[in-house]
Amino acid sequence: MIQVKTRAIATPPWYLTATGAELISIVQYAVKVALKISIGLMVASPMIVGDGFHNLADILQAIVVIVGVWLKRQAPKGYPFKLAMVESLLTIVIGAGLMLTGFDIGKHCAVGLIAQWPTVDHWVRGWWTSLPLFEPVRVAPKWFWALTSLMSVSVAASYVTSAYQIRIGERTHEAAVVADGKETRADARVELVALVGVIAVQKFHLMWAEYALGLVVMYFVMHTAWEIFLPGFQTVLKRSLGVEDKIFDSIRTVPGVEGVTGSMKTFRIGQSEAVCIITVETLLVGERHDSLLFALKHVIDEELMKIEGIARTRIYITLQEPPSHSERVAYPCCFDGKVLRSVDGPEAVTHILVCDFARNQLERASPYELASQGSAGSILELIRAHTVNRIALSDPHGKGWNVFSQMSPVPVFTSCSADIYIAAGLPRS
Repeated sequence: MIQVKTRAIATPPWYLTATGAELISIVQYAVKVALKISIGLMVASPMIVGDGFHNLADILQAIVVIVGVWLKRQAPKGYPFKLAMVESLLTIVIGAGLMLTGFDIGKHCAVGLIAQWPTVDHWVRGWWTSLPLFEPVRVAPKWFWALTSLMSVSVAASYVTSAYQIRIGERTHEAAVVADGKETRADARVELVALVGVIAVQKFHLMWAEYALGLVVMYFVMHTAWEIFLPGFQTVLKRSLGVEDKIFDSIRTVPGVEGVTGSMKTFRIGQSEAVCIITVETLLVGERHDSLLFALKHVIDEELMKIEGIARTRIYITLQEPPSHSERVAYPCCFDGKVLRSVDGPEAVTHILVCDFARNQLERASPYELASQGSAGSILELIRAHTVNRIALSDPHGKGWNVFSQMSPVPVFTSCSADIYIAAGLPRS
């Protein structure tokens, strides 16, 4: 008996998984939030408090990433749209709450800024009576060392955590974790701004710097809030991603594509997944469908992944045959005893060659003799009798054809190629 030894795939430790990386990020943010908000309130610093709330938003954002990773693993082909809607509603609530927080931070910074000029402060409070009272920042050596230590360690922790998240995200192929790692790296820059403000106020007593840089922190808070809120809002509305024209141009270059039926739908689900639903016309059949689907998904995926914030795609393609396009074309011609030939004017017409086309291919050609040679009335009577869609002339602007074109009940056009004449047994004159 042959024994086959199998080796189980080792499960990586939790700290090397995407969820583990996000949990570590949450822990370091939680410590920052507790210290920044508590110490910021003690020294009455809206800049430090604002940075603390900014970190609180990062915790909520990391939770959304963990939820997205978990939902994705529940179904290999992607989680249902309804579950994605729950994720989107969560981001809307988080984004809206953070916007309100950013507005409150900005209000306190504005109060502190105008308080540096008593005349301006008195004038503003004269017509805006609901402004909160100004509470100056407490300046003391102990606060200088406490705040500079806190912000310096925060900057270092953000850079280290960012590098860790990006590395784990790339190893586990979780683009959402990589994106969150880049967001953590951006937070370090905000903390650097706050550190500069601490030094300016506590060391050099530049009180206005606290509130001016606090407004900078407010801007980053509002920017983060908008980045969280907008994708969720667009998902709920199923708003178009605006790349339909680029996708159309790309799929038209794929061999085997005859056209696109109806309208294409593109929208976002969750924070980082894009959906495309499209119906493509093709004449390919059988196994060639698989090759065409692979090529179409590849070009559509390329366009969707160019959208900022998109880490995954879900593409639904329906293949169908194009509708049978049939057309009946009439060719006025003359019979010289051997073959039908095209004519320069209606007075030389002896026959009408009626050709049936399907998908631009000639299926049948039938000649009909006129009751009276060169008679415009006879030509029009035959055209009506055989329900012709169009009339093809070698030169519709030639002698006599202008008047005939005005009388014709159907469009008159120049014959597109010699192939029609040859296939119908009608050589050019």
